[in-house]
Amino acid sequence: MKMMKNSLLACIILIIPCLSTAQQVEKVMTINCSDVIIHGSLIEPEMPTGKLLIIISGSGPTDRDGNQKNMLNNSLKMLADSVSSCGISSFRFDKRGIGASVVKNLKEEDITFQLMVNDVIAIIEYFKETKAYSQIYIAGHSEGSLVGMMAGINRTDGFISIAGA
Repeated sequence: MKMMKNSLLACIILIIPCLSTAQQVEKVMTINCSDVIIHGSLIEPEMPTGKLLIIISGSGPTDRDGNQKNMLNNSLKMLADSVSSCGISSFRFDKRGIGASVVKNLKEEDITFQLMVNDVIAIIEYFKETKAYSQIYIAGHSEGSLVGMMAGINRTDGFISIAGA
């Protein structure tokens, strides 16, 4: 019984710091990337630090939240929520041809690696032009790590690879 109480107390002590009462605003927005409109979500924390994290999903039909059909996990949404609790704004988006960024008559074989890199470059440039952020970082998961690495070279203040190749 004492061990169970200690375990429960340990769980409460570990969980309470993770529960943020800070308010955040999530705004659905679009960014023009040459021949396609990219749909995404911008989270602004209550007390922003001036830093922005652009989150790039991994390979396959993975949406801005980290989900695929019949595979829901919201991993990228949880990442965005977590960095918000540290005062960091984030933008995550549906890649070209995925989720709300569906393009009529677009075939999967027409989506090249360079097109994905160009889309992220356009997103970086969009946020730079707003002058709303003093620092811009990229976090890419899996294939998104490779895309982010290429797009972010000499354009961002830092790069985070999550399970990148």
